[in-house]
Amino acid sequence: MKNRRGAHRHNLALPIVLAELSRKTHVIHGTTRNISTHGLYFTIDLPVAAGLSLEFSFTLLADIHQENQATVAGRARVVRVEEPGSGSDKVGIAVAIESFKISMPPPNFSRMR
Repeated sequence: MKNRRGAHRHNLALPIVLAELSRKTHVIHGTTRNISTHGLYFTIDLPVAAGLSLEFSFTLLADIHQENQATVAGRARVVRVEEPGSGSDKVGIAVAIESFKISMPPPNFSRMR
C-alpha cells in the first residue's frame, strides 16, 4: 500500500497549546502524537468541530540536556476529529497546517567556555 502523505510524520509526544482563532481567550492544552510539516495529530480533553481554525504552539527540544529549544507556532484547520477509544478519555484531532514559524533563542555562549 502506498503512503499518500505529503510529508514524513515524526512520532513525538509534546505538550501543545491551542487557541480558537474566533475566541483567542479560549486556550486548549493537549499532547501531540505525530508531527509533520503539513499537519499535526494531537489529543485533547474535549472535541472541537471539523473546519475550525486554530493557532498552535509547541516546543521542540534539540538535545537531551533540554537546551536549544525551538518553538513552533502557526495556524491550522481541523480536518478530522476522532472520538476517544476504549480506555481513554482523550479526543484525537488531526489538523492541516496552513502556516507556521520556527523561532529559536540566541545561543548561550557563556556555556561554551
